[in-house]
Amino acid sequence: MERVFNHQTIDEFLLDITETAEYKSIKYLIFSIRMNYLHYMAITRIVKFEVPKYLENLIGIVIDKFNESGISTVDMLQYMLDNDINNWIHYYAYTFIIPVAKGGENEAVNDLSEL
Repeated sequence: MERVFNHQTIDEFLLDITETAEYKSIKYLIFSIRMNYLHYMAITRIVKFEVPKYLENLIGIVIDKFNESGISTVDMLQYMLDNDINNWIHYYAYTFIIPVAKGGENEAVNDLSEL
């Protein structure tokens, strides 16, 4: 039953983000470029990730809401894995997160706290 609670909490967290003025101001842009951006991420996976300029205002809001939500990073990762219909999160986890968690090194992620 705990997993259902976490999923509901995360669903509410994500919906809260979509109601912010910061999200609404860039919503069209996010939906317009999302597939191209995922492709970009895939081909540049060894390059350190930088937040695109158009997302900078939203990042602070998301971090604050995440910290207030009580959701753990493990809960969020599990939620993403459970809902990963295209295997992007599985790919990301097995390429970046799991090797670093096991003490390995990765040019794109040096420390899990960077995620």
